[in-house]
Amino acid sequence: MPEYKFNVRSTNRVRNQLRTLAAAHKEVLDPVTRKWAQETRSFLKRPYPPPPPESSYKRTGRLGNSFAVRQKGVAWYEIVNTADAGKGPYGSWVIGDDDGDFRQARIHSGRWYQMGPEIEKKLPDLRAAIEQAMNRIAS
Repeated sequence: MPEYKFNVRSTNRVRNQLRTLAAAHKEVLDPVTRKWAQETRSFLKRPYPPPPPESSYKRTGRLGNSFAVRQKGVAWYEIVNTADAGKGPYGSWVIGDDDGDFRQARIHSGRWYQMGPEIEKKLPDLRAAIEQAMNRIAS
């Protein structure tokens, strides 16, 4: 299973009135988007939920330490989880979606967060930062 990731293109995250301006000034948006991606990565690397009752599994911290921010282009970043225990990536089994190729394992459902919805919660912060940067350019 491939690594679990979430792409964010800053020009797709602003209201239509600013989209053209944002596309023309990606160099201004790049540090704003990078900062947001790094802060969101830190948000995702929060304390783990308690283990299931009677679980003997010893947590390694590998999942939390496997979040990374990768630049895909100017003002275009992805947040990935590359946790691998030697048998292939497993991040999606723990923090994956309800359905699709990156499905969260049933044992983790309801105890662990899902990465996509958690990132979506942080998108208003990105929109606000981008609009603030674009308004500085426009004035």
